[in-house]
Amino acid sequence: MRKEASLELWKKLYDRAKEIDDLKPWNYVSDSNLISIVSEKREEPVFISITGMGTNFRSVNLYQGMDGYGDYYMVSTVGQSDLTEDYVMFEQNVLTLYWNSMMDVSPEQREIIDQLDVKFHDISSWMEFASHRKRFWPHLPDQEEVELLIDAYENLIMVIRALRDKEIKIDLENGECIYRVYDKETGKWKMFVDAHPDIEKQFPAVEINEEELKKQLRNKPQTDAELVIDFSYAGFPAKDDTCDQPVHPLMFIALDTTKRQILEAYFLSPEDGEIEAALNFFIAYVDRHGRMKKIRARNPWIFGALADICAFCGVELAHDPIKEVDPIEQDIKKRAEAQAAR
Repeated sequence: MRKEASLELWKKLYDRAKEIDDLKPWNYVSDSNLISIVSEKREEPVFISITGMGTNFRSVNLYQGMDGYGDYYMVSTVGQSDLTEDYVMFEQNVLTLYWNSMMDVSPEQREIIDQLDVKFHDISSWMEFASHRKRFWPHLPDQEEVELLIDAYENLIMVIRALRDKEIKIDLENGECIYRVYDKETGKWKMFVDAHPDIEKQFPAVEINEEELKKQLRNKPQTDAELVIDFSYAGFPAKDDTCDQPVHPLMFIALDTTKRQILEAYFLSPEDGEIEAALNFFIAYVDRHGRMKKIRARNPWIFGALADICAFCGVELAHDPIKEVDPIEQDIKKRAEAQAAR
């Protein structure tokens, strides 16, 4: 159950954010650098990425734990994969501080700002916080998230001061990481520069354990059908009675490119998993139509779901940009958004 942060906590968070604003961290770190903090209050690290160097878009982005680092890695390497930028941006879990125009600040954040009477430099540099979680529309951070941000920002301020005072130096081009770690044995802080963690975004891979089912699928006749399968975020919020905040619908789509036919297109509920959606489609399709010759996809969830069963059944599973599916997805999402607005 969501618990809202008190005004006292929000005031503390805005005080820390204004200290960061005054320090102008984008003068010292680029978005290819990271700041990793392991505080005395928490066991797992947080990773902070700061934008603003060489651009007017300023933000402070906090990723939690090694899973969070995987999200940062996915975002920072988006141009090196076939995934669309929209999908990657919405697939991450991140707490973000934006510098925004007064007119663009959400009503919920504006209410807090007004109650606290927070002052900003000008109307184009208001600060807004947003919690981004995959499968949910960005929303106001809750109490736990605000407390995490306060703790992280207090340590981030120490790092920025050390950079400003040239107590530590960082390579802006080679993407180094500053580590600030609390040593529980000595009760002291360590701060040093090193390489980023050598970890990529991890996606689960599954195997079907029902041998009889696998044999039944493999024994189905093989056709010349070539399919395209993908996941795509809707781009608009939707209500769900099981959730206390708007969800961000994720669409599953499957096309038969040999027949130029949409086989399936629907939006998952928040409880539906990507692995199950892709695997259930594969099983139902092969059982009804026979083994397809080839599946093309760009989404790692699909490879995690289908790599093993495709290999077992002799179906080629290929990485592909599948650009032909983009306009079809956009058309479906536009019609769904129009229907949801009625």
